[in-house]
Amino acid sequence: MAMTNIQQELWAQTLKTLLEDKLIARQICDTNIVKGAGDTWHIITMGEVSSANYSDAVPITYAATDDANTSITNQVDEVVPLVIHDSVKKQTTINWVDSYITRGSYVLNKKIETGVLGLYGSAGNDFYESGTTPWQFTVTTCADVGPFFAKLNKLATELNWPNQGRYIVGPSGFQEACMTYLGNRATGVGDRVIVGGVEGLSIGGFTVFFSNNCTTGSSVTHGLAGVMGDGIALGIDIDPSQVEMMRAEGAYADLVRMRARAAYGVYRSSTLVDVNFNETVVALS
Repeated sequence: MAMTNIQQELWAQTLKTLLEDKLIARQICDTNIVKGAGDTWHIITMGEVSSANYSDAVPITYAATDDANTSITNQVDEVVPLVIHDSVKKQTTINWVDSYITRGSYVLNKKIETGVLGLYGSAGNDFYESGTTPWQFTVTTCADVGPFFAKLNKLATELNWPNQGRYIVGPSGFQEACMTYLGNRATGVGDRVIVGGVEGLSIGGFTVFFSNNCTTGSSVTHGLAGVMGDGIALGIDIDPSQVEMMRAEGAYADLVRMRARAAYGVYRSSTLVDVNFNETVVALS
């Protein structure tokens, strides 16, 4: 006999809030994209603008404006299905449903972030310490951290990036070097710089993020640098009808299922930089 009178309890807003709060990709990507039919997303961008010399008494010739359209399709379509038995829940006061929804959101975050940070292959520029030698930081003195941001700023300026909105996402070894670098200097704001580091701190005019989702290959860990909201587009589709908790049929348990669909793509490669890090960070000792 089927259980047909169970009132579902929706948790969509909980998951959506967690995704928006924790995704680095949400902060660095353009999320203002248009959803098309099926799994298609469209990134609409302005065309280039040119200037012309002005001369008195000569009619001005006006240039037409144009736009560009880049289409991307869903690369992420993931579901997190869980069963939480009453026999487990009743042995503790812990809210297991909330706990697993939180954990599930991190799993979905990782799928999205791994894809976005993996777009280094579409970056129009490479950033090395010298030639094709990846950056390797000496944590003891952090002597390379200052020159790293100086050279990255030089490259960003040559690429005509605005001064505001510059960001970089790097791996854990880069985080270790930056934290030690800041700890060796009087910042004027005490430990607050360090505490907020993982969420994003400011060094050398860049908002710095650290992630364990950076792509590694051939002894190189690829970070990503760019301008926030430019170069990469991200669309996330979370349908409230697809994020729910209900009672199981024929079992004393809750069923929790979460689904997230996302599309991401590069539409302006010249605004992206593949930052190459050596996997081995020189240790403290």
